[in-house]
Amino acid sequence: MKILTLPNCGGGVSYYRHHLPMLALREAGHEVIANHECVDTWSAHLGKYPHGHEGWLRDRLDESVDLIHAGWSNSLPMLELLVAAREKYKVPVIIDYDDDVLSVDASNLNYRHYHGGAFSRRVARLGARVADSVTVSTGPLAKALAKDSRHVDMLPNYTHPPHWQSHPIDPERANDKSVRIMFAGGPSHAADIDQPHVREALEWAIAHYDGKDGRPHVKVIFLACMPKWASKFIQDCHDATANRCFFIQATGDDVHLWHKVIKWVSPNVLLAPLEHTPFNASKSLCKAYDAAMVEGCAFVCEAWPAYDEVLSTACIRVDSSSNDYNVGWKSALKVAIETPDMRRFLSDELHQWTLDKRTITAHIKQWESAYEQAAERPLVRQLSDVVRPPHLYGPDGQLLMD
Repeated sequence: MKILTLPNCGGGVSYYRHHLPMLALREAGHEVIANHECVDTWSAHLGKYPHGHEGWLRDRLDESVDLIHAGWSNSLPMLELLVAAREKYKVPVIIDYDDDVLSVDASNLNYRHYHGGAFSRRVARLGARVADSVTVSTGPLAKALAKDSRHVDMLPNYTHPPHWQSHPIDPERANDKSVRIMFAGGPSHAADIDQPHVREALEWAIAHYDGKDGRPHVKVIFLACMPKWASKFIQDCHDATANRCFFIQATGDDVHLWHKVIKWVSPNVLLAPLEHTPFNASKSLCKAYDAAMVEGCAFVCEAWPAYDEVLSTACIRVDSSSNDYNVGWKSALKVAIETPDMRRFLSDELHQWTLDKRTITAHIKQWESAYEQAAERPLVRQLSDVVRPPHLYGPDGQLLMD
């Protein structure tokens, strides 16, 4: 098949939802047309192209493609462009969603754009309704978008281990006997790491594991997002040995740099807390891949749907909803910090599970099947083809709510 892929978000979204599938589809013999190799939004850096991004899109479609696979967008002109392309070139338009943008909670930085009546939320939902089909990353997300979509295919996030193999480790890492605990997540995850029970557990670990009287010495590294409370553990900007917490600035949309930073730091423990919200219920397990590619790193994660598929022998799950100290974050950190043999075992299990079950090349047939079925279904051609959930309309056909 000849596929035109159009990511509308950069960073990890483009990487997992477009870049990796593009590589695997090409390896399987398909022709995939993409700007920037899908590591950035497709319309970026086309200002000097004749007629800009619209001209680039027209030229690609003039070459004839079998379908368009685009990322979701909150831009109405971008959505109009996709609909116009389908109308002119008679090709299916598939729109991919990696987050439940209809359930963004108030603690999320993007809530101001995606609350109930926000324009961005309305456009994002309209994209699902006018698309010929929708692809999503998780089962809960498929369920969340089903009522607004003609057809939904679940195409999980997979990884590509070779992208991690050449990254170096800090040459001083072997001399640093501390236990490095890492949280790697962007600002949208601020509420996850700032939960009171997570904060209390980390503050306890920093205070208790001070390297004295035979106890391990703990350092906590935050990549891209650090809660305010952690700043009191950064006491000296010149002498790093005086600090217990460290902050590494976000890597922007450079996912390979993200990989490099995690591999360089080489944490002993990687944390993945999640607030119990409808938005987070649709999250995927990409943080497990970050841990899986670091030798000797134990993955400590929330007992939450995002990580249900991770082998129980490959992680430490924490039930934040329980009041039992023995299953909380303090207990999980205690085990992870004090038992290096268990860290090694969990790391080996997670790494092997990832290699055996979660590589993009081994699962690209899921994309091929979704594309073949989309090409066989009738296109959305008229207004009556657009999805209009019944619960939004009364018996007289009048709109009850937006």
